[in-house]
Amino acid sequence: MKEHFDPFKKTSSKEKDPFLKREEKESLKAEREVEEKQGQEQLLEEEQKKVFENIQREENHSSQNNSYHSSYFIPKKEAISAFVAAGFWIRFVAYIIDIIVAAGFASIFASPIIALMGWPQGILPGLIKGFFYLLYFILSTKFTNGQTLGKMITGIRTIHPKEENLSWTTVILREGCCRLIQRTIPLLYLIVPFTPRKQSIADMLCDTYVVKEELYAMEKRKPHIFREALQELS
Repeated sequence: MKEHFDPFKKTSSKEKDPFLKREEKESLKAEREVEEKQGQEQLLEEEQKKVFENIQREENHSSQNNSYHSSYFIPKKEAISAFVAAGFWIRFVAYIIDIIVAAGFASIFASPIIALMGWPQGILPGLIKGFFYLLYFILSTKFTNGQTLGKMITGIRTIHPKEENLSWTTVILREGCCRLIQRTIPLLYLIVPFTPRKQSIADMLCDTYVVKEELYAMEKRKPHIFREALQELS
């Protein structure tokens, strides 16, 4: 079958040679077609590369804008909502229960030591009782993961947003060092009602919160439940 003449089709000078055999012409034609195909593929690859570079440039620009936004405009997400934070009065009731229990705990364990030492008066007996007083808060908070007897009765718990189980460092710092400071200066407890998430000095220093246990459990299952409810009410 005679091939249709295409005036726009490129042919080599060798292919135009009238003295070439048919097999040689077809061989030259096949070579030319392979070269043209390779050239088209190369052009396609270059175009795809340019498109990919443009997309990557746009993504980098977008990520830079997003990071700028997140750094300066998006507010920091609070660990808990204000709705689940335990207020001043419920914490006060828990504390009254705990100081009674802690005093009894300290008396039970300190009295035999003081009697054996033969020093019923002075600074040392007071230090021994103070040690066991704070030990009650440290041990009960650590082994119940955030609760003392007073907190159990009132249904509240100490939590740390980054610790599933409170670490010894957090417990000793909060229930030992910070509690000693607050017991020495009781007026520091009055800071609690005036902080957004009802945090005490100890909570601020240790990055902890005291929460209503049942409400906090609900918020953990559905993080935005109370935030959405407050938005609907406002």
